[in-house]
Order: sequence, then structure tokens, then C-alpha cells
Amino acid sequence: MEDAVHEDGHTSEKSSAVQSIDILATFLEDALRGKKPWSHDLTVFRRLLNEALQKTTDGAIAEDQRQVLLELANDLRNLDSLLNDFTGQDLRQAKLERHRLAGMRWDGQTRWPKSWQRRIAENSDEVAPGVFVVREDFPPSGGHS
Repeated sequence: MEDAVHEDGHTSEKSSAVQSIDILATFLEDALRGKKPWSHDLTVFRRLLNEALQKTTDGAIAEDQRQVLLELANDLRNLDSLLNDFTGQDLRQAKLERHRLAGMRWDGQTRWPKSWQRRIAENSDEVAPGVFVVREDFPPSGGHS
């Protein structure tokens, strides 16, 4: 663990929760600068955020830091929702084999390439009446047969 230097000049070991916040900030800054693929960053960011939030129950971080984590979690949910909403979209010309489809939200108005329609339907779960989400374990890019 790293040592943190306090205003009074003393050092103390940073808690793992505070280290997680630092790592989250670094990943977010890198993603905003375009240093890494966004989808990978979101996956790592989500995992780190969940780990940090789990550590908040032991009092390892201050309440204001906990509130920042909760706000980040809410922002991430909103971003996920925005990035994965394909309800009503015409994807018939899309090269789907180039993209990670897990987590995509779609509905009966979404148009898929014919060769993908059955596979998407078989690998999705209904999350609301008429709204589906492609399962997380859906084969990665290039898994189309």
C-alpha cells in the first residue's frame, strides 16, 4: 500500500478503498484522453467502483468519499443505459461481428441483420415488457457463425 502524506507532515498507509478511488480517477482520466478503448475502461471502471463501494461499509473511507462513489455509480448506470440503448434502431447494415453486443438493450422495433435475428433473440432476456437485453455471456466479437 502507498503512504499518504497529511497536512501535518505525517504519513499513513492509504486504505484500499482510497486506493480504489485513486485508480478509478486514473481510469476515468485515461478514458477521457482516449488512451484506452472505452468498453474495456467501462468494464474495469465498473469492477473497481463495485469493489470500492463494498469497502465503504467498514468505515475505511470518509462519508464525502462514499458519496462521490455513489454518484459515480449512478453516473455509470446512466452512461451504460445511454451507450447500450438500441431500442427501435435499424441495425441491418451494421457489422455486428466487430462489436461487443452483450448488454445491448433492444425491442421489437429494433431491426437486426437476418443472419443475426435468431441468435440475438436466443441470447437475450426480457427485462421489461417487450424490451430485451443481450446476455453478458454472449460470445465476444467474431463469435458469429
